[in-house]
Amino acid sequence: MQKINQYLAQLYIKLFVRKKNTNKSKSAYYKNSTTKKAMNSSCTLNLSAETEKTKLQIHDELKPIVKKYINYPEKLKQYIRTQGIKVYTIKNADKMLGYINEKSGFITPRKGFNALYINLLTGLMCEKRINISLSTKEIMIFDSSKKHLYEIIKAMYKYNGYKKDMPGFDETSQEVFRKVYSKRNTATPFENCSINDIFACKEAIARDIDSINFSIEIAKEVENTKQAHDKLKAEKSAEV
Repeated sequence: MQKINQYLAQLYIKLFVRKKNTNKSKSAYYKNSTTKKAMNSSCTLNLSAETEKTKLQIHDELKPIVKKYINYPEKLKQYIRTQGIKVYTIKNADKMLGYINEKSGFITPRKGFNALYINLLTGLMCEKRINISLSTKEIMIFDSSKKHLYEIIKAMYKYNGYKKDMPGFDETSQEVFRKVYSKRNTATPFENCSINDIFACKEAIARDIDSINFSIEIAKEVENTKQAHDKLKAEKSAEV
């Protein structure tokens, strides 16, 4: 998880450099449901109060549920399914999804060949049927070849953000992010990106980081609770 956070932070740095080196005479305006950004030669304006408000709402809504089932990943998946989203667990999912520049976890709706690929993957590997639809709804896919409790928590956060129409989950932002992600090992992952593309990608990366930070916060709180419980248990034993 720490490596992922470091990688996303590096992307942020590259993105900042790319914006700084963009022709300053150009002006751009980027807008989505909860964030508005305007940039010209003299300033950059970011109005994201609604985004921050939504993040707090997600924290308040998810924390009690996640803590309740923190030791039962399958029950977390069952809860997710009650929200109307399909959840799949596939061996080597990360590798197979990598062929279409996708990652395991929460996946926003796809169209065309990529949707066909996902439908065939989930259909053949999990549902034992052939699905040749050229579109998908939002789904979650986890890799059974590795522990994925905190991947589930991250996916839950993203799904809730998607439902609340947070910036970064729209089709444009996700598509740009996938293109940048596919060039992650190059020196110029933002090559050929317009200013609007950069803003859109920044929001998508921000939502990834938000989900990671949320899962880290949960992990720390659970660990602190465990330590407090162990300490109390030790004190009671000493009294006896």
